[in-house]
Amino acid sequence: MAELAEAFGLTQFRDYQKNAINAALNGKDTLIIQQTGSGKSLCYQFPPVYTHTKAIVICPTISLMQDQHAILTAMGIKCTYLGSAQVDKTLETSVFQSQDPHRIIFVTPEWLFRDVNLKRVVDAAAAKTVTLIAVDEAHLICEWQSFRTNYKDLETIKQHFPTTPVMFLTATATPSMVEKLKACLHDPCVWKGTVNRPKIILDVQEITDKGHVSKDSRGNYTGFANSVSKIIKKDNAIVYTDFIADIASITQALNELGITCAHYHGDLDARSKLSS
Repeated sequence: MAELAEAFGLTQFRDYQKNAINAALNGKDTLIIQQTGSGKSLCYQFPPVYTHTKAIVICPTISLMQDQHAILTAMGIKCTYLGSAQVDKTLETSVFQSQDPHRIIFVTPEWLFRDVNLKRVVDAAAAKTVTLIAVDEAHLICEWQSFRTNYKDLETIKQHFPTTPVMFLTATATPSMVEKLKACLHDPCVWKGTVNRPKIILDVQEITDKGHVSKDSRGNYTGFANSVSKIIKKDNAIVYTDFIADIASITQALNELGITCAHYHGDLDARSKLSS
């Protein structure tokens, strides 16, 4: 398909991508459980680009919507996000018009289940302007209901979109979660890959005085960086920490050891995120 190369710069689909995309194009619900980095997002990005319609993609966080928006925009694919972070409030209505060029619309569950917004999406789906509803990080339907109640509403999404294909995507789902997600959909096609990564080493360490960038804590970061350097050697690594304040210090400590690295977190501006 020409759109795959022209819009996404790819020469071929992975097997599960092709099958999932074909299922969605044929109006079937899908559940995709594939490891991070396997290309799940293409499964909801390709159909609206190919059909010149729109996909609604439900995301858990504003930062995730903005990140995906930045990546797709850099590729030349028309997309947008709606909600409190969107400055242009006219998009709330204009984006659902059939002649509007946006192909992918990112929203949160909270945005979708406001009555006026849900009606707009339902009407657009009935008019075949919206032809796919996707839920990214779908395992959160099972996990976040206690403090984000609109995730429970996603269990009934087929009641609102009975004839529109719905796609759930996740890299993390226990067997019980899989059964619960399947029950939310209508006879879904399921593509489940392995999350086993035999070449990945996981190492967890505690940094004392974390979250405080000061000379007193630099020794701790240096010691941690030394441990990381011994583990990764010449391979690649991702270092996660639970405080943004730690990130710059860890990056500096690794660079001082001759390990080329960059940092990334939610407080970076859009340009910095793309260059990281």
